[in-house]
Amino acid sequence: MTGSTRFAEQLGGSVGIGPLKHVLSAVYNGVADPSAVPAKVERWVGKRHPLLFRKYLLQKNRSVYGYCEPPDPLQLINVDPDSVSQALAVEHGCYYWQHHKCGTILDGPWDQDTTPVDELLKVRALSNHFKHDVEWKETALYAEIIESHTHEEALSQLEIYDKLYTDLQDGYKTSFELPETDFMEEICVCIGRHGEILFSHSGTHRLALVRALELDEVPVRVMVRHAKWQEIRESLSHRLNDANKEVADFEEYLDHPDLHKFRSEEKYVTESYRG
Repeated sequence: MTGSTRFAEQLGGSVGIGPLKHVLSAVYNGVADPSAVPAKVERWVGKRHPLLFRKYLLQKNRSVYGYCEPPDPLQLINVDPDSVSQALAVEHGCYYWQHHKCGTILDGPWDQDTTPVDELLKVRALSNHFKHDVEWKETALYAEIIESHTHEEALSQLEIYDKLYTDLQDGYKTSFELPETDFMEEICVCIGRHGEILFSHSGTHRLALVRALELDEVPVRVMVRHAKWQEIRESLSHRLNDANKEVADFEEYLDHPDLHKFRSEEKYVTESYRG
């Protein structure tokens, strides 16, 4: 019986953190094939044990795809909110913001089907309310909520955004800085083949609020990177590590927020996760 078969059998029954740690550590150490880990287990670990998931996914990207610079699923990057101007089509975005997709690298045309962020109902409603002083009851978001709630319930839901807006004026906080907050409760994006930062429909209210506040920079979590973009990351990292190689042909990408770590002395800086 191969190691991968044995690990797959271990995961066939109920999910428990003890066996999971053993199995995923085996993947991390290169003993087991990541394909032996079912998707349901990836989802479970990604949501409940992010540090273990991080180790597993880093190894999976190395062993399956052969990447030398696999993306760190827990590392946030800082972006200008206005640069997140396009959102993935809903069928892609809702699929790619799931916990177990964090840090994934995918090829294909998924990054080509987008819509302007400003056309998203919640973004438009929050922008109208906070930037143009439109009353909640006059927004499309209120109209949507009132279809299944009373007027009082609708306003109660919407007033939560008023509080969040006030809180954000005192400074933006990540999920790492907020107690009892899921690590995925960030503005989540994907990165297309040419480095386009595409909203993936998670953290919509956060994105809408920081755009309304006109913040210069906010941290976001990258869920999926296009395989062609990962090739650029790999090539740039290789050249920066080789003193004899020029990076002039990568000049247009050097200021990209997803490449900042390659220009820093400390290449892997990940926020500490409560655990």
